[in-house]
Amino acid sequence: MFDAACSRLVSLSLRSLRCNETLEAAQLYRRQVHLSASSSSSTVPRNPASTAVRFNLVQPHLHYDPDARSKIRRVPRGVIAPPYATAGHVGPARKQTNLHSLPRIDGVRNACKLARKTLNYLGSQLKVGLTTDELDEMAFDYIVRHDAYPSPLNYMNYPKSICTSVNNVACHGMPDRRPLMDGDILNVDVSVS
Repeated sequence: MFDAACSRLVSLSLRSLRCNETLEAAQLYRRQVHLSASSSSSTVPRNPASTAVRFNLVQPHLHYDPDARSKIRRVPRGVIAPPYATAGHVGPARKQTNLHSLPRIDGVRNACKLARKTLNYLGSQLKVGLTTDELDEMAFDYIVRHDAYPSPLNYMNYPKSICTSVNNVACHGMPDRRPLMDGDILNVDVSVS
């Protein structure tokens, strides 16, 4: 559950929709929390079936930054980076990863806690007019300040530290310079190592 500071975090959750369900059926499962410059309280419709959910369609080609690849941020010395951090290439897949040792299990547990704290922090920073690019910078700074590496950064040449999907973008959206607007639906994916 989100902390009170994250009540402004905009989210969309669609629950196991079958392919033949329509947009109207999907709206029954949609929970929209409005960003508001004047209020930090969330607005959730009482009867989702009777409330039309409107949002702005995001056209990715309008906000795509072809120079983003050259803008990949580097982590400071002392932060342990994965092998793909410099080259952007992921090696061959392992058959399995064993987590049998307590230190490895604790490492996963600590990474999960930091990812949760990062998401809470980002939720507390959301406001109308903020760009997802600015949100990405905040995430990068927060994660490396805690001596961790933002896992998406340079994974298969992905140039950002988080994924941000706005409105109609289903998943793995790339942070860009489009300002968030009141009523936008935002999903933020955070992972750290």
